Amino acid sequence: MDNSVTSSPPDILADGKQIFEILKRALSQARTEINLESFMFVSDTLGEKMAEILIERSKAGVVCRVIVDSFGSRNFDSETEAEMRDAGVQFLRFNPMRWGFLKKINIRSHRKLLIIDGDTAFIGGCGIASPWKADVGESREFRDTHFRMKGRAARLLNEHFMENWNYASSNQGGRPRKHRLKKGEIRFFEDGEIAYQLVASSPYSKPTMALRNFKDLIKQAKETLDISTPYFIPCEGLGRLLREAAARGVEVRLLIPGEITDEPVVQESARGLWGPLLKSKVQLFRYQPDFLHQKFMIVDNSLSSIGSTNIDPRSMRFNWETNLNVFSQGFARQLTDIFEQDLERSDRLTYEQWVQRPFRKKLSEFFLRPLHNYL
Repeated sequence: MDNSVTSSPPDILADGKQIFEILKRALSQARTEINLESFMFVSDTLGEKMAEILIERSKAGVVCRVIVDSFGSRNFDSETEAEMRDAGVQFLRFNPMRWGFLKKINIRSHRKLLIIDGDTAFIGGCGIASPWKADVGESREFRDTHFRMKGRAARLLNEHFMENWNYASSNQGGRPRKHRLKKGEIRFFEDGEIAYQLVASSPYSKPTMALRNFKDLIKQAKETLDISTPYFIPCEGLGRLLREAAARGVEVRLLIPGEITDEPVVQESARGLWGPLLKSKVQLFRYQPDFLHQKFMIVDNSLSSIGSTNIDPRSMRFNWETNLNVFSQGFARQLTDIFEQDLERSDRLTYEQWVQRPFRKKLSEFFLRPLHNYL
């Protein structure tokens, strides 16, 4: 393959309708192989359309592999699943629900990966459900960002998917094969002039690779640190590292959802943790038009981390996650432009406003505090 066409950074897809039009087109044009992994696959209008394309491509001879998380996609229609299987789609439920499932209910595959023909890959925050396909500002929909890449990055993500597939295949029935559990990895590679790190995180590494990666990125920051995350419960020392970054002069800007969220309990629980951050000059912005679901970190306008990882205990301890660190100033500048556009649609919360929040909110935070480690 000609490396001259593979050295560009990932394409940024920041509009819901655009994202899924591109994803559907990519699926429809697949010629040899489709590998799809999604925490959430919902049998709504969008989900059924995606399933129809997978069925059509499978009947046309394209090898189609699909992994969904058994908990996140628990409402995926069994009849649609049967139609996909009958058409030849290879369909796996990660960590399937069975007797004794409660012991492992926290272990989830939170990844969002799509690889077409082994050389075009998509990664980001989007699940497969209709709330993701709206324009910014449409009624209480999800604001997310997804990424498309080609070349070596896509090929390594395809290899990563197949590792996930082999692991999920080994745990479909009966007793899980514990000797097959992966420990995760952080793998450095180059694609032309762009350098990357693949961060494959597993709950069976302590600390997880997701936690190691985010800690390292925060520690590296010298001038700026921009973070967008839909669920923000800083655990495992991440809050302390953010305060230390602000104390050494780093401009730390944190973008989280406003009142519109799909998990109000998480928001209520997290709010009590914001005070020390705000007091240390971490800037906290709350997105207003929709539910903010995008996940990325930008360090010193030169290094970006994109993928499925949130800043919460689930991502840091329990979930299987995949992120890509992209070493590119040009890509970081593009992502910063999107971040700053979202800041314009956000309200900044000050320490004084946080202190003056109503007593009922403080009471709610108190009672929810014991749940921090499980949200």
